[in-house]
Amino acid sequence: MKPLIAAESVVRNNSVTKAAEEINLTCSAVSQQLRVLEGAMKISFFSREKGEISVKPEYRSYFELVGKSFNMLKYACETLTGSETYSTLTISVLHSFLSLCMMNALADFQSNNPNIKLNILSSLDIANLHTDDIGLSIRYTATIDDPSLVFHKIRDDYIIPCATNDLIEKLGGIEIERFIENSKLIDDAAMSLVKVKPGWDHWYDKKQLDPNRIISFADYSHVLNAGLQGMGAFMARTGLMIDPQIDKRLTPLVPDYCKSGASLYVVHSSHIPMKPEARILKNWILNQFSDRPNDSSLL
Repeated sequence: MKPLIAAESVVRNNSVTKAAEEINLTCSAVSQQLRVLEGAMKISFFSREKGEISVKPEYRSYFELVGKSFNMLKYACETLTGSETYSTLTISVLHSFLSLCMMNALADFQSNNPNIKLNILSSLDIANLHTDDIGLSIRYTATIDDPSLVFHKIRDDYIIPCATNDLIEKLGGIEIERFIENSKLIDDAAMSLVKVKPGWDHWYDKKQLDPNRIISFADYSHVLNAGLQGMGAFMARTGLMIDPQIDKRLTPLVPDYCKSGASLYVVHSSHIPMKPEARILKNWILNQFSDRPNDSSLL
């Protein structure tokens, strides 16, 4: 089993060095385990050229099946040794979705599911559902073609420039040009959004935008906080339940919403069987947060 574990890690990580870090061995020890496996099975699984080790293409599917088997074995052991009083579920959630959407509703979930202990990781980074022992993840993405993952859409994201009513009154009108010329513009600059969401240049000529008037944040909760404090105009994102049609503190600066290129999803591994508690939480998230704005107002 030890040589097989080492080989599966090398193939999955596509690196002897990363495999060595994962299974806490030296690179030379991992290489030796590969030779032991090949000797025991009398199959030359790996190519060795110029000091680089890589699995031969015809054997990659074999190690993918081995990896799935390891995951099922791990799951079986967890069900055998798990606590009889509660089950622990680790999830990775975007910080903005956690703070703006989930936080206020979590008490209700815990009240109805007292035997599920949640370990919530809040991060801007994308969790690795195959190696980080994470049962579910909430992602904002435009790419859902990874066969190793299963994506359940929570909601689409629609964006519209807006400002607080106090700031609009101060500047004397809602014309977007007025804000671009006389107010700071608050931008959501998270890496996951840069290529998929409409920015200020969607509504206004990019050449006339003054970069010195733009304040950028990597997390939307900071964008919202700055906007509500009247620091400038900002983008309302319905995917994070911020909608000027509902929030009476805000007024849209343009007549129509624009659909983002990405959506929010609950994601889990297609290779690892879902724990019962993960399935319960997934269904709760979808029932609690799946929603859309009024389609008549959207482009």
